[in-house]
Amino acid sequence: MTFFEMPIDCLEDYATLFPGRQLALLRQSVSAGNTIARLWVGSAVSPVDTAILWDFGNKGLYVGGDCSSDASGDALGRFMREELAAIAHAAGLDRYSVRALSSTAAVAVNHALGDGVSMDEQKLFHEHPFSAGNIGGRLPLDVEFVNIDRRLLNAGLVNGECVAAEVQWMWPSVDRFAAQGWGVVAVIHGELACWCTSEYVGALQCGIGIETISAYQNRGVATATAARFVDEALRRGKSPCWECASENRASLRVAQKLGFTLTESTSWYHGCWE
Repeated sequence: MTFFEMPIDCLEDYATLFPGRQLALLRQSVSAGNTIARLWVGSAVSPVDTAILWDFGNKGLYVGGDCSSDASGDALGRFMREELAAIAHAAGLDRYSVRALSSTAAVAVNHALGDGVSMDEQKLFHEHPFSAGNIGGRLPLDVEFVNIDRRLLNAGLVNGECVAAEVQWMWPSVDRFAAQGWGVVAVIHGELACWCTSEYVGALQCGIGIETISAYQNRGVATATAARFVDEALRRGKSPCWECASENRASLRVAQKLGFTLTESTSWYHGCWE
């Protein structure tokens, strides 16, 4: 079996090989042109039974389909070790994150990655009811909430480069973010203390990226910043989604305070490209 790269515009043709709620959000964003991704398909027989999606936002690989035959498993292994590893090195990526979407894909991925694979991280995907709510809580009196736009990114504020890096990591370009995305920062004493940015923006949903500097953690700043982001998402007609590692208790607490509901749990392999 041989893998062939397909135009990313064909992604929805293979939607059944990339199931689940988190992947539905990713597919929306890719189709809207807000996330860069690449797609490969392979088949020992027609129709296509195995596919690989590489999300260049969070740099995650998704392997879906039936890899039960020796031919498909061996082909997947060669493709990952040779072609995908070469693409990763050319992009400056040393580590991989892989999610197998079927039991046979999991076996093939384990075989392909060998001893270098470390399993496993659980990620929890949450969705928000399509209604806004008021978030209370005490905050520093001098906190100011500001929308993220090109002017803020170019203002030279403390931690501004971190916000810009977050946008550049997840979006095809700053121009695309300015046109299709949005975000909120909490400014305290002229310092960007917490920022919440849109990720994976599709027709109906959007993902959330959030970070709080250590000096302002556990003070309600993240919850208040994210609450304002959620209100803006709903105003734009986008139902917000929250994904984080199962061990990230602080992030989970914020999601729960904001009314997010757990809808999916996923497993990921991590390791280094050889």
